[in-house]
Amino acid sequence: MSRRRALVLALFLAGCDHCGCGSEVESLVAVAKCGVADGDVRRRPSTSSAWNSLGVGDALFPGDWVQTALSAAARVDFHTGARLQVSPGSTVVIEDPGLSKRQRVSVKSGRVEGELLANAELSFEGPDGAPVTLRAKDPTRYRLEVESGGGIEVAVTQGQLAVAAGGGPSAEVGAGEARTVRAGQPISAPERLLPAPQLKAPTTPARAQRPLTVEVPPIPGASRYLFEVSQDPEFQVIEHRDESDQPRLSFEPKTPGTYYVRATAQGPEGRSGTPSAPLLVEVLPPPPPDDLLQPPDGTVVAIDGGEAQVDFTWRPSEAETFWVVVGKEPSLGSVVSELSVAAPRATVRLPIGRYVWGVYRVRGGQREPIFPVPRTLSVVPANRELKVPRSIRWR
Repeated sequence: MSRRRALVLALFLAGCDHCGCGSEVESLVAVAKCGVADGDVRRRPSTSSAWNSLGVGDALFPGDWVQTALSAAARVDFHTGARLQVSPGSTVVIEDPGLSKRQRVSVKSGRVEGELLANAELSFEGPDGAPVTLRAKDPTRYRLEVESGGGIEVAVTQGQLAVAAGGGPSAEVGAGEARTVRAGQPISAPERLLPAPQLKAPTTPARAQRPLTVEVPPIPGASRYLFEVSQDPEFQVIEHRDESDQPRLSFEPKTPGTYYVRATAQGPEGRSGTPSAPLLVEVLPPPPPDDLLQPPDGTVVAIDGGEAQVDFTWRPSEAETFWVVVGKEPSLGSVVSELSVAAPRATVRLPIGRYVWGVYRVRGGQREPIFPVPRTLSVVPANRELKVPRSIRWR
């Protein structure tokens, strides 16, 4: 017995989901697997009417349906090497390639995206059953989207495709172009896609758990903008997705790390343009809370000679000790005074000058700042015509 027959027989005896009564064991040959499952992704086997969850690594067989929820996405990895991104709210069917060995997909609803290598081919069908073949001359990124009338739009965002429908002549689709294929009709004339937006990097450092805003210059002819955020440059798993009539995105990264943002303009008819190049955004940890109390930032203490006695206070917290630092530089460099205290207060005597100060919580031998930025403090000579305190204390 060949290895293939032995494997198929083992699956049959194990009660594989694809082995319904009367099905042919020889048909159990997987043609793809699930490479990414982001959110609620489901599969309906060819031999069943029931939907079940589809996870990463699960095998896909001819006749299997794959469906993504409105906030989910999936990637189908074919054994031929082709990959297909199934967008949110989409349904596809993995068809039997047959003797041609050419992978076939039926796009029932929604949108799929993919990349074909040079000289590679992919066959698909729209909801109306029109057979279409894509041939890539060079490495090409493409998008297939079902139209409301049942046709399907073929768009190219990078490279060039030759599109053939049925037995008719092929038509070229270049980068930034789209054509529509409908059953029983010639392939439509090419239409230009809206250009890729130019993302503007944030003007301030991005921090976790803080709003992050990314903008694009308005695109003439665009009515809406789709923004997507991912932690991988291929956007296989989407962290955040937002559609808006405004050319800007505002979201809160939950954790620090490297994020990628891309934007796509959409026309009034709902057609998506060319997606932007990914914008890399490094998200820093959230700033520490400001637990400093007194003196307020920018306090000025006037003295008539000698030194000012300044009381520093902060909110109590769990700590072994507190480390108080008074320096001359914004980074708390050029230290003038530093001391360790157990209570959330300290008194320091300071001569005339400009200072910055901050407090660190000490736990397990580690110092953690309890302030987002150091506070400033100035000690200046007093106006002799005025009575001024030689010290400052806070209740």
